[in-house]
Amino acid sequence: PSEQAHALSVCRIFFRWAIRPQRRYISVNPLEGMQVAKSKKRKRVLTDDELRAVWAAASQVEGDFGEIVRLLILMGQRRGETGAIADNYYSHNQQTVTLPPELTKNNREHTFPVGSLASQILQRRVQQERENALLFPARGSELPFSGWSKCKKTLDKLANIAPWTLHDLRRTFRTNLGRLKVRPDIAERLVNHISARTEMEETYD
Repeated sequence: PSEQAHALSVCRIFFRWAIRPQRRYISVNPLEGMQVAKSKKRKRVLTDDELRAVWAAASQVEGDFGEIVRLLILMGQRRGETGAIADNYYSHNQQTVTLPPELTKNNREHTFPVGSLASQILQRRVQQERENALLFPARGSELPFSGWSKCKKTLDKLANIAPWTLHDLRRTFRTNLGRLKVRPDIAERLVNHISARTEMEETYD
């Protein structure tokens, strides 16, 4: 539903452009009066047992997908950001990852600390021989990891838990920060929510 709503929004802009008097590529807007119901906001948070099941199942998935899933659990970033991590984004000395603006959803550079488990995965990847800087390149390509749907179906069979999405891991990460009594402003910064920083904080802090 969210993809449908996004497609409708984009198409509306295009058809409005095409129907303007100076162009008149079309005479009737085919989307006139069309409405798409708002999609329900997901609230799925994995339990500790479910998270453990996904973690264990990830080790049984062939290829890069399993390690990407474990990083999603450990770092709480978006799947596209995690799947596109390059070796120069990770600092072993500082134990941080810095995502460039062109990769993040809010177009802002995002630096966050990583714990020992995530560091082990990242460092092992950095040390491996690769054809390009990406830690998880698509097969036979210079592009980031792809094939999410196929790999997720395999993982679902192995984990055998109630229906869930990869983005639920990010929501679970943020929820667990709350359980661990992490200050809300820090927790929001860790997942790069733009609301976590005022303009003054952006400039001076």
